[in-house]
Amino acid sequence: MCKNLGTLIIIKCGLLHGDCVLFRHNRIWAGRAAGVAVTEEGKGHILYNDICGMEWGGVDIRNGGNPVVTNNWIREGHADGIVIGEGGKGVIMDNDIRGNSTINLLSVQSNLQS
Repeated sequence: MCKNLGTLIIIKCGLLHGDCVLFRHNRIWAGRAAGVAVTEEGKGHILYNDICGMEWGGVDIRNGGNPVVTNNWIREGHADGIVIGEGGKGVIMDNDIRGNSTINLLSVQSNLQS
């Protein structure tokens, strides 16, 4: 069972500010939105996280968000596992995405690199 531990939102960080967010080895369970939202030119590495039972996508990338998402467990969500929305980009690889209510990876007009 997943319990509510929150959401991470990454906005306007990365090369513009001379650093890159590294978000790893966390448990994000049963939040009321996306587990990790990367938007507005947000960048970073999302690695080895357990993202479980989110109301929206486990990872939601849009509006210029461009993260590296790898080796995460994204499961049992009430929507999609990973959503790449309008203007979203990124590298998505080696994630265990299963048991989400809709689809595991949804890309809508994006520049996804594999």
